[in-house]
Amino acid sequence: AEDFTPIPVEKLFCRTETSIGSVSPNGKYYAVMAPVEGNVCDIEKSDYLGRSKDILVLINLETGEAKRLSGTDQKSRLRNFIWLDNESLAVQRDSAAGIDSYSIYRLTLDGKTQKLVDVEQPKNRGGVIYPAIFSTLPQDKSRILITRNRFPANASSYRDLYSLNIKSKKRELLASVPELPNEEHMQWIVDNDGSPRGFTSM
Repeated sequence: AEDFTPIPVEKLFCRTETSIGSVSPNGKYYAVMAPVEGNVCDIEKSDYLGRSKDILVLINLETGEAKRLSGTDQKSRLRNFIWLDNESLAVQRDSAAGIDSYSIYRLTLDGKTQKLVDVEQPKNRGGVIYPAIFSTLPQDKSRILITRNRFPANASSYRDLYSLNIKSKKRELLASVPELPNEEHMQWIVDNDGSPRGFTSM
């Protein structure tokens, strides 16, 4: 048998150099979440528990130039993103931002932000109504699909499907979660045009 060096056990618990990453629709840019502190491979000290701070980095695939699009403080830290078009992304803030971490923002490649959907706290009622990005629409760059919980006290159930116009910020209800005796609605099924065609349940 050939000689080999065993993989150190701490490497099996090593946090990757980058996490979420995706290429822009035109293939020119690569956006990725990367830890500021660099890679951590210490099984005695969990970087997850230490809240390792990630930043959003934009890489020009033609020139190799990297540009930082987010910060590390509570006001500028991000937790996820998705490309809207070749010039902007939809992003959500880190949980350190509190309830606003569920709001959805549009972030342009030059660093400008615009709130697309806000978290709603109905007056005289407990709970919140928060949006979640469901999908972008390759056939229609002017809209994205989002879900919102119908009942403020129940954030994970009855998440109705909406179309959101990025420019006007107006939303249109596309489908409501039906009453399902002895079943639970799980996921919407939509076609390439963003029209709901069905759903899964369990």
